[in-house]
Amino acid sequence: MRVQVRLAGHLSRDGRSRNVTVEVDSGATVADLIATLGIPSGEVGTVYLDGKGAFHNAFLHEDSRVELFPPIAGG
Repeated sequence: MRVQVRLAGHLSRDGRSRNVTVEVDSGATVADLIATLGIPSGEVGTVYLDGKGAFHNAFLHEDSRVELFPPIAGG
């Protein structure tokens, strides 16, 4: 199935485009998508799935919109 992905910050480096369409298997999770993109899971801090906060174990569906953000630190 096809999902739309937006990569924020440094996640779009290393030859990855900022906005991509990715094919994943039915039943795939956000974690599966992150692995398919070749991004180490520890580099992803915040996930939005169809505009709502989500965990890495959330299931994707056809035409899901996923936004991936790196961890944020500050003080």
